[in-house]
Amino acid sequence: MSTLKEVQDFLSSDEFKEFTWPKFNKADIEKKHKINEVAKGLALRGQPAAGSEDLSNVEQEVISDCTTAYNNMISKAKGHFKKVEDSINALIAIFRADSTEKALEDCKQQHDREIQGYHDKLKEKNAKVKREEERYEKFQLKNDIIREAQPYTSTSLAVTIALVVGLLLFEIAVNTGLVGLQAEGGALEGLFTSVAIAFLNVVVSSLIGYYLVKKINLIEPSEKGNAVLFRNLYIFIIFYVNFVFSAYRAVIGLEDEQLMSQVIIPFMLLPYYDFQSIVLFFIGMSFAGIAMYDGYKFDDVFPHYGQMKRNLDESINKRNAFKEAMSIKQEDIFDRTFKESRKSLEEETVLVTSWRTLINRYEDSIKNFKPEVESIKEDCAHMVNEFRTTNKYYRGKTAQPAYFDKRYSLDIDDDPKKVFSASYSNVYMEDDEATAKQEEFEKQIDDKKINFNVKFAKLKDELRAHVND
Repeated sequence: MSTLKEVQDFLSSDEFKEFTWPKFNKADIEKKHKINEVAKGLALRGQPAAGSEDLSNVEQEVISDCTTAYNNMISKAKGHFKKVEDSINALIAIFRADSTEKALEDCKQQHDREIQGYHDKLKEKNAKVKREEERYEKFQLKNDIIREAQPYTSTSLAVTIALVVGLLLFEIAVNTGLVGLQAEGGALEGLFTSVAIAFLNVVVSSLIGYYLVKKINLIEPSEKGNAVLFRNLYIFIIFYVNFVFSAYRAVIGLEDEQLMSQVIIPFMLLPYYDFQSIVLFFIGMSFAGIAMYDGYKFDDVFPHYGQMKRNLDESINKRNAFKEAMSIKQEDIFDRTFKESRKSLEEETVLVTSWRTLINRYEDSIKNFKPEVESIKEDCAHMVNEFRTTNKYYRGKTAQPAYFDKRYSLDIDDDPKKVFSASYSNVYMEDDEATAKQEEFEKQIDDKKINFNVKFAKLKDELRAHVND
């Protein structure tokens, strides 16, 4: 049995493309045996004898050469037809087999390799989602929260950072302009003081709002009570620091050491307040309030509630991304299987044409066999009879052998069904029969496509269900 590659190589070979029956060259045989010359010489010697029943040597040699040529032709044809038959049988075996079954099995095996360990990893991710959900829902129940958290987004984070930085830089500029340049210790001390006050009012207040003030919303009494206490204490500290700083601004230009020593009791310096001192106090307090409220609102007003929501969303997204990645791998396997199977079936369709080419080659060769044999027989008879005619002509009145009167006919078989019996019954087809067989193969391929689609759809459903279990 030939392989598919051997069949394709045979179809593309010169042996197949250029196959012809060997040409019988009568002229070479005539020249080789010098038929007329030998016939004349024998006739002048009265040979073959009148009573002879055996053919002359030259006749036997001519017949032997003709028979040899016939046998060589048969031998060459049998070798060629054997390859044709093997190729046809190989193609028929391909048509009868279902290549899609192997494709489906390969698909399942490849899928099994890809999902190895998938369910364990998915179980871990589901467990993490469940933990985050329980933590999130427990926090909601504990604090009577009926709404979803409002975690920060990239936009809200950018806005918060921009607001804090903007407030900080603006207050540094105001503090430096109103106090820093007139500070008793010089511009550097004034700048340091301005930055420190601005940092306290803006940055620290924002952090207090984020980490402390949020706890006021909790149900748990001790946490809530502590949060209220420390918030009020911080507000008092901010109020006092800004009051002192504004009092310092009120007396900084008076160059009175007694008044300067009283800035830690700022209400005693209220008579010295000017408009800039009041502005400085209210800018400090308002910026501190804005920063604290911004920190309080950032990432939800309940402490860690936004972070819990982010953790939950992140675990869900990672799980979904993991499942989506497996789904993509699945679909890639399915797509490759479908394409490979379709390609295989399309190649089979092309092979049906190759099968018909082989059938046609065998049919045409067989139909040409009898004329080729008849040609050898005629040429052989012509040469033998030419010998006898020439011999009779030169014998004169000498009697000729009796067998000269019987026209010679080479005894070779011109029935291809007998000569090529090994391949004839398996290969030879008339056009109508070959066309019907070709249509049968093409229908088989169409049925394979339909069956594959049904089985493949079922397999995909099974594999998807297995992944989603």
